[in-house]
This record gives sequence, C-alpha cells and structure tokens, in this order.
Amino acid sequence: MSEKVVISKELADLIKERLGYGFSKETMIEWHLTNFFGDGRKLNVEEGNISTEDFVKAICIGYTTPATLDTSKFDNLSEAEREKVNKELVELRDSFKDSLLFSYEDGFKDGVNRTLDRLGIKLNEK
Repeated sequence: MSEKVVISKELADLIKERLGYGFSKETMIEWHLTNFFGDGRKLNVEEGNISTEDFVKAICIGYTTPATLDTSKFDNLSEAEREKVNKELVELRDSFKDSLLFSYEDGFKDGVNRTLDRLGIKLNEK
C-alpha cells in the first residue's frame, strides 16, 4: 500500500473545499491536468509544483500536512507589539467583511484568514 503524500496546508484546504462543494475526485484530477483552478492554488506555492502523481495520491490515498511551523518571529513579540499586530489584522480582516463572493476582496479576506490560521493566530474579537 502506498503512503500518504505530504502537501501544503493551502493545497489540503483547496482539496477539502472542492470535495466539500461536491466535486468528484475525477473532476479534480481533470482540473489539475488542465490548470482549471486558475488561481494558482493547485500549486504547492511555497515548496514548488505538485506532480500529477502526488496530486492523485493525495486525493485517492490520503495526505498529511507538515506538522511544524516556525512562529519564532511572533513568539518573541512583546505584549504591546502583539496587541498592535492583532488590532491591525482585525481591522484588515473586517475591512473586507461584506465583500462579494469570489471578488478580489473576498479572495484577499480568505488569504488573510488562511495565513492567520496557518500561523495559529487567533484574533481578538471586538
């Protein structure tokens, strides 16, 4: 039996999102082959492209995501610096709160949310 493929969290989120919308694995493979995703998220952007073989393994056999993330830059912030960053991020996220689905602003908001999630940052709510 083949082992699970290690993929980026972004790619795992894309697979989960598309399968959650009811797309079949076959459709996802076809989209990967034809670059239908178009937004670049079919790619493991930070580590390079994912091969078709690994993509098929990921959606058919399973996948894992890297377990570690270097947050040392954020861990070393003072409490005041953390509050400042938190406030800026909340304002940024909230500025796109009512954006239209699939608009640039909606994509930007998703990017902010995905980045914060990947960093394990939970924002204070107003």
